[in-house]
Amino acid sequence: MKNIKTTKNVLITGASSGFGYAIAEILTSKGWVATNLGRNPSTVCDENILIDLSELDLLDAKIKELPLSEINKFDLLILNAGTLGEIKHISFLAQESVMEVMRVNVFSNKIILDNFLGNIKRSNL
Repeated sequence: MKNIKTTKNVLITGASSGFGYAIAEILTSKGWVATNLGRNPSTVCDENILIDLSELDLLDAKIKELPLSEINKFDLLILNAGTLGEIKHISFLAQESVMEVMRVNVFSNKIILDNFLGNIKRSNL
């Protein structure tokens, strides 16, 4: 007999405020179990994994600490967290300012996807 999963689990980055919070609020009201991955705890999520997404080495290590069962429970990943950074012509921006935006908006998502999708593939072998 096939095991039928009735609860849906979602991982949302940056679910402590703004758009991420709104998504978590809607999904949890519909019965989803939500996990927030970000700097600040979310009051609407069932679980919080607290990490600054700009700290790429720490983010990678934190995800690798999660048991495979924790990673494989998610039916949906919503990579919502982001930072706007300074609004200036790029020639006036310091390199570190641009790198901070790229770490949060691009590289952290790459780390999350590599870890989650890589573990899903390994568990299905």
